[in-house]
Amino acid sequence: MTNTNRGQSPDGAHHGMKPLQSLRKVLGGNNTATDAPQSRDEMRAYLEGAPDAPTSYDDAARYIGRVMLDYFRAHPESLAMDAYAAFDAAMPTLEGTPIDGVTRFMVGWGVNAARYAIDALPVANPAIIDIDIDTTS
Repeated sequence: MTNTNRGQSPDGAHHGMKPLQSLRKVLGGNNTATDAPQSRDEMRAYLEGAPDAPTSYDDAARYIGRVMLDYFRAHPESLAMDAYAAFDAAMPTLEGTPIDGVTRFMVGWGVNAARYAIDALPVANPAIIDIDIDTTS
């Protein structure tokens, strides 16, 4: 069970979707008319405006996205990494921050939202796996 979905991210960040909007979609829920996708510029502004003290799921994922956006700008070589490797590399910049108990989906969404904002292809979200089932036997 591995996610080999390179170049695509089923988490929706590369379509300009916000964290909870993306999570609802992944879990099979419907989005509302107010869930319109954001452009790259809108996503960049959304991430850059993340609060320093997140109080919600969206804010925490956004905060991770902001940290990753800053990290990718300072370390463009890290764009070659998968989501968790890039997040781990950026971890020292998160020390002493209010991020606690982040989920794999938040990490993947934050990484991919930052990548979308700087026009880089998404990577697989570590919370989402693809299962190939052989139905020929």
